[in-house]
Amino acid sequence: MKQSYFLTTRDQYRLYNVIWDVPESKGTILMVHGYAEHIERYHTEAKAFNAAGYRVVGYDHRAHGRSDGKDGYMADFNELCLDLQEVINYLNADTPFFIYGHSVGALVTLKYLLDTAISTDPKVSGLLFTGAALKVSEDLSPMLQKFSALLGRLTPRLKTIKLPIDGISKVPAVQADYEADQYNYRGGIYASSGYHILKTTKEVAARLSDVTLPFLAMHGGDDTLIDKQGTINLYEEASSDDKQLKIWDDLGHEITRSYAKASVLNHMINWLDQRV
Repeated sequence: MKQSYFLTTRDQYRLYNVIWDVPESKGTILMVHGYAEHIERYHTEAKAFNAAGYRVVGYDHRAHGRSDGKDGYMADFNELCLDLQEVINYLNADTPFFIYGHSVGALVTLKYLLDTAISTDPKVSGLLFTGAALKVSEDLSPMLQKFSALLGRLTPRLKTIKLPIDGISKVPAVQADYEADQYNYRGGIYASSGYHILKTTKEVAARLSDVTLPFLAMHGGDDTLIDKQGTINLYEEASSDDKQLKIWDDLGHEITRSYAKASVLNHMINWLDQRV
């Protein structure tokens, strides 16, 4: 059963929330989506988790999808972390609670745990990551990355590069759906947004040893948007006693929407089942 509602934040932004519920769930999974997309794209993932007995919840980041704001504009990355905190507090889950962060959603999750909460937050039983944005590919507009701090401060609303569609997915049908989806942002990335994302990747990457929660971190071996080395570094440096790494050879950025999506989702569900 799917339900949706709007949650009003501390600064009066309305965040669009979705719940894919199942009776007598054995756990709750909060999905935190990536940059320039929205939570309704995860209906297939939610269906798979539901079939395995998990309640699934998620929301659109501010300036994404159906939430208030526009064009993925970020004035302060911390706002996204505070939004995540409000969503978690509102849910008040009473079953084992997991956070699944994709790409920039993984970055939001980690920064929330390291700054806003603590990495041993008793509310959170474990973490799932796909394509975690911990190291942006050096091939993605290297000159723009070099001058991101300057542009972000001086011309924050300058629109820069668009995310390359072939970097998001290798599957033509997924690419077509992504382009046709009115709730995905397909314009140029604001200089401010690019600056805050890059700045946060470096901040979080320097603190990976502070991560102590159980996690499964997965990445596509051929991801051309986000460098898989960031995910490898997370696995190698985190202090978690329970941590797993899986690099999916030949897959791109969105591994749950790849030709191997069934295997990817089954791997995630098996990991969850072993911890519930």
